[in-house]
Amino acid sequence: MMPPMIQALWDRKPVRYIAVGGGAFVVNFAIFLGLEPLMDVRFAEAIARSLATVLTFFGHKHVTFRAEDGQADSAAKQGVGYLVLAAANVLISPWVVFYAVDLLGHVVAGKFVSEVIMTVEAYLLSALIFRPKAS
Repeated sequence: MMPPMIQALWDRKPVRYIAVGGGAFVVNFAIFLGLEPLMDVRFAEAIARSLATVLTFFGHKHVTFRAEDGQADSAAKQGVGYLVLAAANVLISPWVVFYAVDLLGHVVAGKFVSEVIMTVEAYLLSALIFRPKAS
C-alpha cells in the first residue's frame, strides 16, 4: 500500500505515463548510446526506439491508461493503433534527433531534447489510442 500522497500522484495518468516512459527512456537511451559510436545517429535512434516501443506498449496499456479488456477497444485494435504511432515515431524521431544534435552540437543534449519533443507528442496520441470506449 502506498502512502496517500504517493497514491494521489500515482492515480494521475501523466505521472504514470512519465514513470513508464522513464523506464523506456533508460532502455532507449542505453541502446542508443551503445549503438551510436558504431553507426549513423539516425540508424542508432531507429533501432533504440523500435526496441523500447515494445516495452512502452505493454506499460502504457496496463499501467498508464489501465486499459482493461471490455472497458476499452480490443487489444488488437489498440495494438494496431500503437503500432502505427510507433512506426510513425520510428520514422520521425531519427530526424528530430538528427536536427537537435545538429542544432545543439552535442549528441547527449540533442538526444535529450528530441526525447522531450517525442514524449509530449506520443502522450497526446496514446491517450486517444487507449481511451475508454464511448458509452
